[in-house]
Amino acid sequence: MNNVIQSLLAAAGLETEGLAIRPVAGGDINHTYHCETDYDHYFLKLNDADLLPMFVAERHALTELQRKGGLRTPEPLAVPVVADYSALILRYEALNRLSPEMAFAAGKALARCHQALNRHYGWPHDNFIGTTSQVNTETTDWQSFFTEQRIRPQLGLLQHPHLTMDHPGLRRLLHCLDGHQPPASLLHGDLWSGNLAAASDGSPIFFDPASYFGDRETDIAMTELFGGFSTSFYRGYESVWPLDPGYVQRKDLYQLYHVLNHANLFGSTYVQQALRICRD
Repeated sequence: MNNVIQSLLAAAGLETEGLAIRPVAGGDINHTYHCETDYDHYFLKLNDADLLPMFVAERHALTELQRKGGLRTPEPLAVPVVADYSALILRYEALNRLSPEMAFAAGKALARCHQALNRHYGWPHDNFIGTTSQVNTETTDWQSFFTEQRIRPQLGLLQHPHLTMDHPGLRRLLHCLDGHQPPASLLHGDLWSGNLAAASDGSPIFFDPASYFGDRETDIAMTELFGGFSTSFYRGYESVWPLDPGYVQRKDLYQLYHVLNHANLFGSTYVQQALRICRD
């Protein structure tokens, strides 16, 4: 595998003299490596060649979150392909736990990113949530967008007899969006605690996005789904752009999307969680 990684770095036009490669733990989808050379340090995410579009989409999202949203993200350098492998190469960042002060700053930064608005919901192209295709056809109706481009495709992939668009609990959840037309905010799209950390200088850095323009509450709902975000983070967010009181009614629906995706990627435990959300 070292020869493949060296070839990918070379294909990206990066120097490989003195190359040392160390696997990095974390993540269930890609193989990840810290690549140190005499000239620089790189972080490499490796997968099959046919998953190149996933890496291209991630590079675009990282760039837009930084350019339009003002978030600090790892610098994407290249998306090379060599033989049966593709990769996303990033400038390496040494990551640490956020301090309470920097968690507050991260919340403020996310709120400001959400203030980068678009005329339509969606994204210029489809992308991925994990390895699952995420449809992003632009539309001006939020309820239609979330129903038809988020929930319905996940249910179609799952093919579970008790999780369908006709489930009465799901129908009630979808009614939470009746008349709800939030600003089309620039979203991270996959903001669980593993995708936010402190860079070497302590400042917050966001990564592994699945970005699009949509309801900012979807990002907040994702932060609450698996935990790991401190009260400082939410205080920071609210200091810039307080949440609408109706968020508590919509949160379960927004979390359901990610639970369904986890059911499609990782299996039955998440199916039961999705059923509980719809039932309750």
